[in-house]
Formats: sequence, C-alpha cells, structure tokens
Amino acid sequence: MLNFQVGSTLPSEIISMLPGTLQHQDFSFAITTSPIIILLGLSGIHPEEAKTVNEKPFEFGISVVEDIPFITMDFGNGFHFESAIYNAEDCDIHANAINIISLDSDNYEIKSMRVIGVDTEQIKLLKESTARITKDRQSFEKAALLVQHRFSTLQIHERALIKQFTSVK
Repeated sequence: MLNFQVGSTLPSEIISMLPGTLQHQDFSFAITTSPIIILLGLSGIHPEEAKTVNEKPFEFGISVVEDIPFITMDFGNGFHFESAIYNAEDCDIHANAINIISLDSDNYEIKSMRVIGVDTEQIKLLKESTARITKDRQSFEKAALLVQHRFSTLQIHERALIKQFTSVK
C-alpha cells in the first residue's frame, strides 16, 4: 500500500510512473488506481498555491474532447488543471473519492493533500470513456497532447459532461 505524507517525497513507485520530462515543470498526472490519485506538480510551488489546492472550493469536471477523457479542476483566478485519463477500467465504480496531491515538481516533495468525494456516475463515465480509447499508450499520449495544444484547460473544462462544485473542508 502506498503511503503519502505532507513534507515527504513521493514514493519511488509513483515517481517511476511519471514521464521523465515532467520534473521541473508544472504538470498534472492521473494515476488510475482505486481511488484515483491526481498529482498536481508545480515547479517551486508557493505555499498559497498548496493551500488553494488543499482548502479552497473548486469546480471538478469530467470531459471527453475528441475521444480523449480528461479530469479538470478549476480553482478560479486562472488556477486550473486538466489531466488526460488513459485507463480507468480497473477503477472500482464504488470508490467514490479522488485524492489530489500538490507537490513541488523540482524535488517531488508533497505540499498538500486533499480527498474529494465523487459521484458513481463520474467514475462510470471515466471507465466507459477509457474503454473506448486506443490501448497503445504512445498513440494515446500523442492524441491527448494534440487536444491540449488545440484547447486551453478552461475550454476542456467547459466541455465537461459532468461537473461538481467541491466545498471547503
């Protein structure tokens, strides 16, 4: 079982899953376990950014753009993320939570963690959407990158099929 703790470094099993090009950059990356884990990496993350991820209300969405499923998060004030979801077929449809972890992408230190509740329909939509996409990871990543170049994060979020507003802890 993976153990995450604020102030510690991401477990090596998770770091090994990340493309090497992500270090020292802002990124979002989804790990489709049950429950799903979303990593929000910011180079030199400011304490206020970590606090925003941990405590502020935000809008969460599930979008499918050009057959690529995305999880989106809009915290307002230009602070938003999207993460393409490659495979959610193994997610438990009743795992009604998503873990959001903010970290410094320079050293993978965990800065904040948050769990949000999600509806069964959202997990079901992710599972169905990922079941329809190519099983070739490299082709998927190319297609997702093309979508991310054509559309802004907010445009992807606006296309969400299901949106949910999360409240303050």
